[in-house]
Amino acid sequence: MSTFTTRLISGTIYVALIVLTLVLSMVWGLWILLSVFAVAGIIEFNRLTDVNRPYIFRIVLDCAAAVWLLYATAQYGMAISHGTGIFLPYLLYLLYVVCRSTFLPHQAMLPSLGNSLIGQLYIAVPLALAIRLTLDPTPSSSMTQFNGLLLLAIFIFIWVNDTGAYLVGSRWGRTPLAPSISPKKTVEGSIGGLILVLLSAVILRLLLFTDLSWLHILLTSAVVAIFGTIGDLFESSLKRQAGVKDSGKLIPGHGGILDRIDSLLLAVPAVYLLLAVLDLY
Repeated sequence: MSTFTTRLISGTIYVALIVLTLVLSMVWGLWILLSVFAVAGIIEFNRLTDVNRPYIFRIVLDCAAAVWLLYATAQYGMAISHGTGIFLPYLLYLLYVVCRSTFLPHQAMLPSLGNSLIGQLYIAVPLALAIRLTLDPTPSSSMTQFNGLLLLAIFIFIWVNDTGAYLVGSRWGRTPLAPSISPKKTVEGSIGGLILVLLSAVILRLLLFTDLSWLHILLTSAVVAIFGTIGDLFESSLKRQAGVKDSGKLIPGHGGILDRIDSLLLAVPAVYLLLAVLDLY
């Protein structure tokens, strides 16, 4: 099987899983999918940093904590005051990490502490916020209302941005965007990606988000394009420091899960912050 065919098949399966989960599933289906992403992402993050990789228990605990945070978010959103008990195991995990690091040798203290906490901040928290974006902030009943369209739109904006940046950059790219991190990315490609994302936002506004103002949908799409690009560069910087081409081999032809969700991990918190400022969440 050719490399192109492998990339096409695995990429199609990846996209189909996300689309079907968000369109047909409920919050628990999304929790399962994002939990898989979180576990794979934290394992790959430890591979890139090479800090906790020799200590399997630390990685297992980091993964378990991430899955629990996503579970607590699916159960109660981010309203800790409404579900303090369910968030306690995650708080205990954070306390344990600090205490564990305190008794490590001095040269290992900060690397171990930072690796675990940054792994949660970089991977688990954004994925928890992704779940939060699918939950109705003002449900009309005691039942949690699930709506995956906004998160699906974020994924679409990311895919359009990547495609647009590649096509425009390949044809007209001249000015390196971040040559020390990713030499092939260009300013022209990023601008092209942003323009195509804005155009896709217009289409989605007409088809799916008729109740959302034009300003909100265009701001959201622009934020996704900008911070998605930064997220891509951040993960590229991690890989460059680790001296590897891909974060892993989970998705044949595409690398690891971090190679696929790197844009999402910065775009989601940025969108959540934007919506909070606009008083929509």
